[in-house]
Amino acid sequence: MARRGLQIVGVPLEEAQSAKKPGRPVFTSLLERIQRREADGILCWKLNRLARHPLDGGALIWAIGEHTIKEIVTPGRTYTGTGEDKLLMHIEFGMATKFSDDLSEDIR
Repeated sequence: MARRGLQIVGVPLEEAQSAKKPGRPVFTSLLERIQRREADGILCWKLNRLARHPLDGGALIWAIGEHTIKEIVTPGRTYTGTGEDKLLMHIEFGMATKFSDDLSEDIR
């Protein structure tokens, strides 16, 4: 990450609770740390690891649009506050929600 000028703060966070519903303690803690300016970006494997419903996804899109989060970095893309990136985030989070809904339906 040094090549990109990124400094890792803290240890990797792991959430044992599903991202399908709001109220995850680790996710909430992450957003609080960003609000306190302890960090200004997120590194993750895929956006759907962060949110699979509109509330958490919307919180991330709002924070990146307000530049509270400078960037969310995944192996395939870096999301910033541009209109294109926010649109793609909406699509990615929407697809994650749809996947979760379909999985629940298939299980029933």
